[in-house]
Amino acid sequence: MSKHTTKPRLTLRGIEKAYGTEDACKELLKSLRWPDGKIACPRCKDASRVYKTSDRFRWKCKSCNKDGYKFSVLTGSVFENTNMPLTIWFRVAFLMISSKKGMSALQVYRMMPPSRGAKGSYKTFWYMCHRLRVAMNEEGLAALMGEVEVDET
Repeated sequence: MSKHTTKPRLTLRGIEKAYGTEDACKELLKSLRWPDGKIACPRCKDASRVYKTSDRFRWKCKSCNKDGYKFSVLTGSVFENTNMPLTIWFRVAFLMISSKKGMSALQVYRMMPPSRGAKGSYKTFWYMCHRLRVAMNEEGLAALMGEVEVDET
């Protein structure tokens, strides 16, 4: 008998329910980054000398450094070096992608309730939106290179 996992409904409430904790967000990022379950170093891409640390989402790579290069599930992502909780990042990303015509940073800022941990200035939310937009465009950048054909629509 196979184990069925239900995907969260693509509503803000569904996202908040499924990814309402830091650990749930990190677990999703871990499964997306390493779908086969083999944790590989973001620097050398080697999985053979990666060791778990006491933190659930941190590892050490002995191939990169004799003392061990420390990395986490956030290393090399848009979430790296942020003080804002991942739950807020997920909420902001959902708002940006679910809006039909996009959403400005000011609108995102206005929709983030400080009571739920979204303490930050407009500048903070502008920075988050900017990082998410850049991340969304990175893979699609190659499609805009070279010869482009456009019609009148």
